[in-house]
Amino acid sequence: MKKILLIALMASLSLFSCKSMLVKSYGIKDPEFESKEAITEYLIKKDMDTTNVMVFKDLTSYVTAIKRGMKIPNAMFFNSSGNFVNYQKTPEDCNAKVSGFIGDIKAIDSLTEDISFNVFKMTDFLVKPNGDKIEIEKGYDAYVLINWALYAGKLNEEKAFDWVNLLKQNEKDFKVKYYLLNCDFQDMWGLTDEQKKEIGFTVKG
Repeated sequence: MKKILLIALMASLSLFSCKSMLVKSYGIKDPEFESKEAITEYLIKKDMDTTNVMVFKDLTSYVTAIKRGMKIPNAMFFNSSGNFVNYQKTPEDCNAKVSGFIGDIKAIDSLTEDISFNVFKMTDFLVKPNGDKIEIEKGYDAYVLINWALYAGKLNEEKAFDWVNLLKQNEKDFKVKYYLLNCDFQDMWGLTDEQKKEIGFTVKG
């Protein structure tokens, strides 16, 4: 398996640091190239809103995110100014801490922010599943990007989609804008068969 694909798999498997789980029992599979139709169909089956879905615009953007420590599933929080706020109090904290952070999200503007990582600038490397440009709506109290992938199996329901439901509980008195960031490899990147082979995929035919 080539280096880039191996890194991607390690990024997805890093979520198991919180507790021991069997990959097969959670339906984890090798990453595949996915289409807008496959992503939309999957979300509809899981009763998830398909309105605010993002993907990486190209392989370069995807690899950059992995090198920066992307985890799947995971959540990235941003305050009202769009600046990143880390829910991890220590490097050892895993995504089991996300639910508790959502419960206290109203205090996000009082927490330490990272002004070098702003959600409004992420549109440079994120797009809609059909490749169209995406705009992050302004005027919210907080913003959340929820990382998920079709190959993550049941972990999407146990983690990512459960976080969405928790966020919706704050809608009445605290405006949170969430986006579902799909972290699968994308058909719309237009990679050739040779390019796919170079990153570890077996091309049929």
